[in-house]
Amino acid sequence: MTQVNHKIVRKFIAAMHEGVITDELVTEDFHVWIVGSDEMANRESYVQGIALLPRVFPGKLQFEIKSITAEGDRAIAEFSGLGTTQGGEIYRNDYLYLFRIRADVADAIAFLGLWTCNGTLNRSGFCSPEYDDLAEETRQEDERSE
Repeated sequence: MTQVNHKIVRKFIAAMHEGVITDELVTEDFHVWIVGSDEMANRESYVQGIALLPRVFPGKLQFEIKSITAEGDRAIAEFSGLGTTQGGEIYRNDYLYLFRIRADVADAIAFLGLWTCNGTLNRSGFCSPEYDDLAEETRQEDERSE
């Protein structure tokens, strides 16, 4: 099981690199919590945010996996991201994702530093108003649906 979970996590991170998170990679109730805030993004907003990455980073955001630890239905991935924005700014960030795997699909991710201009874990100085607008719109939709 742990080797299968490693493979699923690697596939998910590779999909992030391409900017395409497909239905086969996430469950319907997939969600993301952002450390240090009460914010939570749903599946649709996360997928839309990842789809913006190739436009924000024309050379694609490169991810380097530092470690994956898996036990039972859980896997933790520690990785970093590096890219150059359209405007020539260097973006660097470190990530720690906690995956719960159900039927070979990622269910939930925690500890994500989203790329909002004032994001709690965005220490890179990167800022995309387009991404911020999408994140805020999604946050408002989530509040209305609760």
